[in-house]
Amino acid sequence: MILKDKKILLGVSSSVAIYKSLELVRLLRKEGAEVTVVMTKNATKLISPLLFSAVSLRPTFFKMFTQEKNYLHLELVKAVNLFLIAPATANLISKIASGIADDLLTTAVLSSSCPIVIAPAMNVNMWQKKVVQRNIEKLKADGFYIIEPEEGELGCGEIGKGKMAEPEKIINFVKALIFEKKNFKLVITGGRTEREIDQIRVLTNRASGLLSVLLAETAYQLGYQVTLILGRSDYYPSLPIKVKRAFTNEEMLKAIREEIDNKTILIMNAAPTDYRMEKSFSFKVKEKEITIKLVRDIDILKELKNETLLLKVGFSCDDQDFLEEGEKKLKEKGLAICVVNPAETISSEEIKAILLFENGDKKELVKMKKKDFALKLLEEIELWLKEKHPIQ
Repeated sequence: MILKDKKILLGVSSSVAIYKSLELVRLLRKEGAEVTVVMTKNATKLISPLLFSAVSLRPTFFKMFTQEKNYLHLELVKAVNLFLIAPATANLISKIASGIADDLLTTAVLSSSCPIVIAPAMNVNMWQKKVVQRNIEKLKADGFYIIEPEEGELGCGEIGKGKMAEPEKIINFVKALIFEKKNFKLVITGGRTEREIDQIRVLTNRASGLLSVLLAETAYQLGYQVTLILGRSDYYPSLPIKVKRAFTNEEMLKAIREEIDNKTILIMNAAPTDYRMEKSFSFKVKEKEITIKLVRDIDILKELKNETLLLKVGFSCDDQDFLEEGEKKLKEKGLAICVVNPAETISSEEIKAILLFENGDKKELVKMKKKDFALKLLEEIELWLKEKHPIQ
């Protein structure tokens, strides 16, 4: 278990989403973590600290000054692997962004040197306020990790974005963040390649590049050393990620080989062209009818089959027999994991995928946003590394 014997400090503020924090404690302990809870004073009016102590099997803290401990805020953060604040109200977020330390929780934040993850929870109107969004961006710039709230029915009955992320999603984020990544790097390919028909027209496909950008951004936020090799794409990273452009299969293969070594995780999410013109035209074709002959293009994954990598992940997208095609690709391309998904997901913001593993295991996932799938896939990769090929 990734979280076994890890020390987690859980900060809890006074949102109605506080009931989810109890489930967070239970799930963290189930993963083997040691959880200590620190609450704001107002949070104790919603749920008794005794209840958190009963679930965590450890004392719960909320008073700044006690007779037993002189420097409680320093002792709480000592040797902590991760500081998780869930739920975080707009008030607490504003305090942390401004460096205010007027209670035990905010003082512990200023005293902490470990990664800090914040899961906001508030009314949709509060979340949309410019001052709140400025504070969120300020926290991101200062190195805090933000798990954005979800859309849905809020505690007040309104519909909109503001509900705290579900405990399972937060746990996945924590597991991905806390996993040791310094011994390897991540190379992700994305977008689509193309081949000339003539000076104006090209052969290509409908891949949007969305998932590869989400994978790169999520991995970057989790502390990976990331290189994104991007073909034609409707999307581009908003974070300072290393990006190399490659618009043909040859260019993409060359860019991959320049980046990989035996400590590389390669996620081949790009959609390279399967075919190219046997002979393209050197001028713009103006005839009413033309006959063209297509031949097979370079198969990038097949070319990389014998490369010594830490891990190789591929994607298989088809409109029929997609599971059989995925199993075939897994074996023929020498993949550790193959993500199988039907053709309709290629230009969608959602994905319903099946993960095939080299040892014969299969995991069918529910339909989810591609942003959530990016985190899920990274978690599966880390589990594979942890359990099958542990890094010393």
